[in-house]
Parts: sequence; structure tokens; C-alpha cells
Amino acid sequence: MVLVAATLFGVNGTVAKVALSSGLTSLRLTEARCAGAFAGLTLIALVRGRSTLRVARRELVPLAVEAQARTARQIADAAWRAHAPALALSRRGRRFLAAAFVAGTAADHLARRPGLDPLRFAALRAADDLAYCAGVWAGCARARTAAPLIPDAASRRGGDRPAQRSPLRSTLNLTVYRG
Repeated sequence: MVLVAATLFGVNGTVAKVALSSGLTSLRLTEARCAGAFAGLTLIALVRGRSTLRVARRELVPLAVEAQARTARQIADAAWRAHAPALALSRRGRRFLAAAFVAGTAADHLARRPGLDPLRFAALRAADDLAYCAGVWAGCARARTAAPLIPDAASRRGGDRPAQRSPLRSTLNLTVYRG
């Protein structure tokens, strides 16, 4: 199982790199991946029967809560890893950073169960995240642009025109659809 997962992860990365370097936008790649996932689920439903994909009503709320929690964690991690200096300028930003760090560190520690006590784990995680953040900000300073710090927002207004993309891709990709 692990070998199959590692192989699929490697193939996915290679395919994504080739697709993006050939001029395909990240929005189109995401759409293609979603279409592929839909086709795969449809194939499973046809082969194994629809009942294998059925979700009980009692499972809907936990699934929705988990999806929201994972989304919040992604936003918090992106804020901590790339936007910490800007957020640290305001009181509300510092509170958000503290909450994001504590919640993210606790979740990581519980999920990974490392051989470190929680304090050492938190210190090493903070050092790793701040080193990453310093690299992002140093790259921005060297390139004289803040583009990597600004989330990409691809909008669609009736047609199929993605919004103007920055030359450097953002750490946090946000896709907004407007009808």
C-alpha cells in the first residue's frame, strides 16, 4: 500500500510539473484533476455498485466538520509559514498567529507522535516554519516583489478567462468562481 501511494505521489508530481511547464494553468490542472476524480468514482460506482459510495446521514456532519477543520488548518499554516511578519504587526494578527501555531503544533504532535516532548516539538516546528518564512521574505526582497505573498485568485466571469496571474506563484492558491 505504501509503495503504491509513493508511486502515485511521484507520478502525480511529474505529471503536474510537465502539465504546468507546457502552458497549462493551475486552474485548468485542478479542473482536470477534479474531472479525473469524478471519472474514477463513477467507474468504482459502476463496477462495485452505488451502495459502496453511500454515506449515512449520521456521517454527514462529521465529514463537513472535518473538511472545515482541514481548510482552516491549511489557511492557518499558510499564514504562519508565509505571512507571520505582516500579521505580527497588529494585535489581532498576533492573536491569530498564536492560535494558529498552538493548534497546528498540537495537531501535528498528535498525528505524528514523535519521540519528542511537546515543548521541544513546538520549538523545532517554530524554527522550521520561521526559517521557511524568512526564505519566502528574502526571496521577495531579492526579487523586489510581494507577489509570492499575495494569494492567487482566478476569477471566471461568464467566459473562460482566468485572472491575471503573478509571475511568481503564491504560497496560498485561492480559486474564486463568480457566476
